[in-house]
Amino acid sequence: MNIQINPSDMPANQISLNDKIKQILSAKLTPSQIEAGYVCTKELTYILSCTEKTLSRWRQQRKNGNKNVGIPCYQIMGKYRYFLDDIVQYFIDNMI
Repeated sequence: MNIQINPSDMPANQISLNDKIKQILSAKLTPSQIEAGYVCTKELTYILSCTEKTLSRWRQQRKNGNKNVGIPCYQIMGKYRYFLDDIVQYFIDNMI
């Protein structure tokens, strides 16, 4: 996912919600995290200003069938990964 945006390329009133969200993520993530396309639990708690307990609760609720809660995650090699596209969609869906 390429989330590099140069806001000077567009007038402020023409920047889409999606682009604004990507700007926020660009400010909070390192270039290597952006290039990887995902973050782990600790990074997501920083982005969302929430606790690991919140993410754990979301994972449990999603596991129990409530797919409308939180952000989808994938357990890869024992670590939970949250893809940047899913994080952007979460922001859009929740009008943050």
